[in-house]
Amino acid sequence: MARLDDDSLVLSCPACGTFAQLPSGERDTICWKCKAHLQVQVRGRRATLEVAPPGEAAPQQDTVEGPPPLTAETEQALWPADTPPRRRASRFSSTVWVVLAIVAAGAALLFPNRRGPDRSNVLRTPDSRIEIELPSGWSSAPLPNAACQIAAVNRAQMESVCIISQQKADFKNLGSYGEILQKSMLQRLGGAEASTGDMILVNGHPTLRYEVTGTSSLGIKVGYVIAVVETETRFNEVAAFVDQSQLPGHRASLGNLAYGLREIAATAGR
Repeated sequence: MARLDDDSLVLSCPACGTFAQLPSGERDTICWKCKAHLQVQVRGRRATLEVAPPGEAAPQQDTVEGPPPLTAETEQALWPADTPPRRRASRFSSTVWVVLAIVAAGAALLFPNRRGPDRSNVLRTPDSRIEIELPSGWSSAPLPNAACQIAAVNRAQMESVCIISQQKADFKNLGSYGEILQKSMLQRLGGAEASTGDMILVNGHPTLRYEVTGTSSLGIKVGYVIAVVETETRFNEVAAFVDQSQLPGHRASLGNLAYGLREIAATAGR
């Protein structure tokens, strides 16, 4: 329902769907399109048109054919029931979408998807056969000794890791390789102690995990969480360590580093 400037009503004809105009105060009219005799029905504050019962006298119809004159606002708001409304394209909406697209593109460059792996934290051995994906906060570090092939530190947490990878063909099995590593560490550290090794699976690979504590040649007490991961062709030692007094609070984070290790196919490393 719409109300024009002369206080007349424009209502939809229930017979054909087009609109019909009623001057103020009138209760019935003739639809200009289908010539149906219509009456106004008021329910509360809502007025509608209904087809008049048969036998009731229809008002005298004007000789002028065609729809009643409407203002521009009413023409946009009212249309026949079987005709879709005409809509103006909004320049403002188009502009907003363009701006949003530009902002989204800029955000994608400034804030890349952090759910995927952070390739800047992936380190490889010199022969590119073993790589490890480290958590946020870790970065590459100078190799502490000749045996270390990958070294990294988490300076904020005072954590370090050394990775040594060797061909499986040079050793009997995972258990014997782990014993060799453990014996070597116990000889190098003063007052060293080692826990009983546990066999677990890391990313589906057999892994020997144990802890070693002792004092380095510099007089620093250290605590190691060591995981020896058996991959397709390698035995890989992930030796993560921290100050011995901090080991209980860092045991889980150091142990989880081994889950970022993987062996790269020979063809991929070339």
